[in-house]
Amino acid sequence: MKKILFLLLFLCAQSFAFSGNWISQYSNDTYKLYLKENKNEIVGRYCFITNNGNRIDCEDNDVLNIKGHINGNVADVYFVSTFGGNGKARITKEKNKLIWVIEDSKPFDDANMSVKNKITFIRE
Repeated sequence: MKKILFLLLFLCAQSFAFSGNWISQYSNDTYKLYLKENKNEIVGRYCFITNNGNRIDCEDNDVLNIKGHINGNVADVYFVSTFGGNGKARITKEKNKLIWVIEDSKPFDDANMSVKNKITFIRE
């Protein structure tokens, strides 16, 4: 019985591994992700504040600017910048962290926004 309970708890923890509020801070930059998953779909929004607060890319609370698909511990997502333009990233779940790797940074480049290519997030 204990083995079954442990297995159920493990599966529940894995099933919503991406969902939640995530934060990362480097020097004067703050990165936040707000994610929800449903089966193999993921949606959410991000708020990136960089360049010592001079570049802020944040959507309103009800606007989702991240959408993608989950395959195991990896989510391939597309995001829409408030500066205009679409980008692409891969989010990998590693233990209690998310690793965000930008695969297409054009929206940030066009806005002269210094965003790290690889960002490690922890739960907020």
